[in-house]
Amino acid sequence: MCRDNAKGRKYQLTFKLPTETCKPYCKYENETEQMTAVDGQFCCDFVGIGPTGLCKGGVCMVGGVVGWNRQRGLETLMD
Repeated sequence: MCRDNAKGRKYQLTFKLPTETCKPYCKYENETEQMTAVDGQFCCDFVGIGPTGLCKGGVCMVGGVVGWNRQRGLETLMD
């Protein structure tokens, strides 16, 4: 995802914050850009040892059902 979005910039690395695994950061030569993972991507906002959910709209839905959005609070699969 980050390499595809480089647009001529020199890609360096990708990193994620432990509580925002559906919003990875792409580090390029002179800047850092936050991306939103595609829906259905495995994520792990809890525990940290393996996938606990799936990304939906930038939120890790634990068990594919419920997740926490820093701006909007609790979200469910139906939101």
